Amino acid sequence: MIASLLRPGLAAISFQPLRQQATKTILKRQSHTWQYREPHPGHPTHRYVIANAFGAFMWWWILTHLYYQFDHIVGHHKIPNPNLWTDEELGIPTDDEDI
Repeated sequence: MIASLLRPGLAAISFQPLRQQATKTILKRQSHTWQYREPHPGHPTHRYVIANAFGAFMWWWILTHLYYQFDHIVGHHKIPNPNLWTDEELGIPTDDEDI
C-alpha cells in the first residue's frame, strides 16, 4: 500500500519468491528501465553522434578564438619591460635623501 503511494512503478511487483521475481520482472520507471544482471542496453547511436558534434563544435570554438583573439586573454596592450622603469616611476627614493 505504501509502496504504491510512494512509487507507482513498484506497485506492479507481485510477492513471488525473490529468485523468480528477479529474473522475470523488468521495472519500467519514468526515466529508465532496471534489469537484474543484464547489461544496460545503451543509448541510441544518434545521441552519441549529437554529443560528439556538440563537443567538436565547442572545442573548435574555443581553439579558434584562442588563436585569433588571444588578446582577450592576455590583453591588447604592449607588455611593459620593468628594466626600463626609473626609480621615480617605481617610487624608490634617491640615494642622496635620508630616510
